[in-house]
Amino acid sequence: MGERLPEGTLVLAVDAGGTSCRTALVDFGGTCRGLGLAGSANPLATDDGDAAAAIVTSALGAVDMAGADPADVRLVLLAAAGGGHRPAFMQMISTSLGLRGVHAPVAMEADGLAAFCSGTHLGHGYVLVAGTGAVAHRVEGGRSIRSVDGLGWLLGDIGSGFWVGQRVVRAVLADLDGTGPSTGLTPLLVSAMGLQHLVDERDALNGRPRLVHEIGITSYSELPVRLARYASLVFAVPEDEVAREILDEAAAGLAVTLRAALADGAPGPVVVAGGLLTGAHGLRQRLERVLGDELPPEGLVPVVDGLVGSAVLALRRLGVDVDAAVFERLTHSVAACRG
Repeated sequence: MGERLPEGTLVLAVDAGGTSCRTALVDFGGTCRGLGLAGSANPLATDDGDAAAAIVTSALGAVDMAGADPADVRLVLLAAAGGGHRPAFMQMISTSLGLRGVHAPVAMEADGLAAFCSGTHLGHGYVLVAGTGAVAHRVEGGRSIRSVDGLGWLLGDIGSGFWVGQRVVRAVLADLDGTGPSTGLTPLLVSAMGLQHLVDERDALNGRPRLVHEIGITSYSELPVRLARYASLVFAVPEDEVAREILDEAAAGLAVTLRAALADGAPGPVVVAGGLLTGAHGLRQRLERVLGDELPPEGLVPVVDGLVGSAVLALRRLGVDVDAAVFERLTHSVAACRG
């Protein structure tokens, strides 16, 4: 991977996720030369400084893995939630990279568009992302022309990791408080929060289980979106009625979001991304059952993340024709770098 390339023939493609950040160093032929990893880099899920630091760490990790010259990077393409205009944040990244020898311009695209481009080389179709947040896009001409949801944890993101995680915590509190049904989610959440030592204790002032207070304190002490970490608990108790209800509601909500993107659109692949839809735990299958023949014959096309798509978008910005052959090379070489 240390082969010296002509000057200015590399791009850094960044997938800035709420859980982790991944960066691929890719040449103009579509070969991934190096891969870097770091922690949360979604500026909506952590503060700008930490997000920028994660992006820089993962980018430099990709350069180091390849043994490449940072001066050969021609573009840094960041795929992040919203893909909006955040000049101060972008300048923070650009300045930090520049101090380390990467003087290429930094551009941003929506993570949903990057996810779509991870699933197909075609320039038209649809994508539904359900990770920490949730959003759907209709893509035409290689650009998102219609977005649905993606409104953040306070106003939307129906069926997202946050949405599911919040309902897990609510269900457990209802169980403990006697206002909801008993659920197998309760011991799982108690364990995940490290509160097992309080299982049999009650508050002397109000008679409530101490767990009610401590779960509240733990939840409120962090950024709200961090509740997404508890979403996976619903898959650990597949026979639990409360967990099944949460998953059914999540699938129904995601179906509404995707239908709005599909409405009056031309046929095309439907790519899905994000931890809730790409695992083997069944939410994707639930969604396919809800949508039925509204989907194309191939069903939903899952992708691991938006890393390949970020590279596709970076190469296209620089005039590279990412056809089926280049896309296949890129997909396979990124997988090889992941190990």
